[in-house]
Amino acid sequence: MWVAGCSAIAGLDSIHEQACAPNCGDDGSALDGTGPDGSSEASADVTVDTSPPSSDAPSGIDSPSDDGTFEDTSVPPTDSSTGDGPATDGSPRDSAPSDAPLSSDAPFDSGCGPLNTVTNCSACGDHCSTNSSETSSSCSGSPNGAGATCSYMCATGYLDCNGIAGTNPPNLDGCECQAPGATASQCCSGGFPVSHTDGLVGGGYPPNPTFYDCVPTGTMNSQLAQDACNNYVSSPLIGAMPCQGYSETTGGPIDGWCGGGDQGDCICWVFAGTPGDIGTVFDAFANGEPDPTQCYYGASTVKFH
Repeated sequence: MWVAGCSAIAGLDSIHEQACAPNCGDDGSALDGTGPDGSSEASADVTVDTSPPSSDAPSGIDSPSDDGTFEDTSVPPTDSSTGDGPATDGSPRDSAPSDAPLSSDAPFDSGCGPLNTVTNCSACGDHCSTNSSETSSSCSGSPNGAGATCSYMCATGYLDCNGIAGTNPPNLDGCECQAPGATASQCCSGGFPVSHTDGLVGGGYPPNPTFYDCVPTGTMNSQLAQDACNNYVSSPLIGAMPCQGYSETTGGPIDGWCGGGDQGDCICWVFAGTPGDIGTVFDAFANGEPDPTQCYYGASTVKFH
């Protein structure tokens, strides 16, 4: 046991520490365990353990240095939650956060080059469509894809029905609907507008019998008949009157839509009722009716679909 003062020994069972002047005498006798005459003052029964501390001793116990002073060999704790304190290799820890947001001009490696081109718009392989259905295409934004926006203009006769151009980038299929004469308002819940004909071709009829709506091809219903009638009377016709629902029988359910023609007559598009009349267009003037301003139903070879 190491003792920080000078000890006087009186007998085998009475050991106490007493005050000692510095160096315990000018001859330093108390420091090496001998008396003034060089004789030993320690009892033969008292043994001082001078062996070095065991390697099993717990860390943090004070031990003497070569000059007789004491030093603390314990390792100060490190706050693992913050990373403060020295690293295991002795270098200072970097306490900067690791989840800082990526700057729009931060370096990157996409594997396919810049992500603001028409071939890679916001991600590799996301094409900002460039084909005959668009008149122009571009992709703006940062080269690393931040804020990349695809935009284009639809060519004549094409529509972008699954997303207004430029608002849902990147729109990979561009202006996917080829529908000459249709407008964006005629797109069908993100799908193609369906092409139909009002059946009136040639003669004195308007030159374009084609119209678009969302009634599936092959379906015959009130909506299709109304749209066919509206397409006809919307042409610049003389004496045309708006379309209205009519019934073949007085007081019966509506089974046709009728509107005025360019001769001041009434033309009807029949979608229900008499089986032979369903799907036909009856033009009172063209069929020689005595009062063509009245709306008639009858057998007709003109079809709409």
